[in-house]
Amino acid sequence: GEAYKTGDFSSQIRTLDRTMKGLESNLLSFTLWNYAAGNNNIRGDLWNDEDLSIFSRDQQTVDSFKEDLNNGGRALQSVIRPYPMKTSGIPRKLSFAPLESTRRFHFEFSSTAENDPKVAPSIIFVPNFQYPNGVNIEVSDGEYEYFRKDQYIKYVHSTETRMHSVTITHKLV
Repeated sequence: GEAYKTGDFSSQIRTLDRTMKGLESNLLSFTLWNYAAGNNNIRGDLWNDEDLSIFSRDQQTVDSFKEDLNNGGRALQSVIRPYPMKTSGIPRKLSFAPLESTRRFHFEFSSTAENDPKVAPSIIFVPNFQYPNGVNIEVSDGEYEYFRKDQYIKYVHSTETRMHSVTITHKLV
């Protein structure tokens, strides 16, 4: 493909982002897994002429994953996304815009009187890959803690209201 010659994988990134947005907007649970350790630019995944792997040795720039865990990754701008790991309520809306400069993530959920957010807070994965300069966090109510090293937010919503939201954007330098 042309992307291997130019190093421009923007078409693949946009295509995968559309797929991920479709899954997220419908609040579907999913696992994206296509890692072929032997993938290369000539033979693809070495199976059935497919080339869908999110990893390729031909895209590696350093020898050790200790230097860069994402080394060799392809279309990672679309693959590595923030998401609610635990929700203290019922998910209602989820969106992420990895191709925008703000990388806006928005999550809405509803709760009931049975949800005790102090016992079971919402936990949102916030990948440093998407937010290398840090994050701006806006919550509709309650309070949150951001754990940058561990890449997550712990959100304890208010029990005074039933609809809650969390918005995360990239800190621009």
